[in-house]
Amino acid sequence: MNLRVGDTEAGAALLFSNHPHNNTFRYFIQTLVGATQFVIIADGDKEGTIKNERTLQAMEDFQRFKETEGGAGRTLTFTSMIKRIFRRFHEEYPKWEMVPEGPKHLSEIG
Repeated sequence: MNLRVGDTEAGAALLFSNHPHNNTFRYFIQTLVGATQFVIIADGDKEGTIKNERTLQAMEDFQRFKETEGGAGRTLTFTSMIKRIFRRFHEEYPKWEMVPEGPKHLSEIG
């Protein structure tokens, strides 16, 4: 697996390390719980990987892990949005708030 890591804070990469903006931001991260986000960007090895049912299931499994054992206060993933859209396509019936199965249902969404 290839991981790319970088700064996600606004201005961190543009300003000097000891700039007042970066010093203040570090202070808030150290003293306030939940002051920052942990952003994960998934990148597939070929175009259309995001439309693969197994890929979406892996994302949802990771989301569930972060919510239950990973210490995340809140999560939002692409699968969260897909499930809401799929439910709307089925007249808001709660049963349909799920990751669609199969290429036919996945292609209806995106």
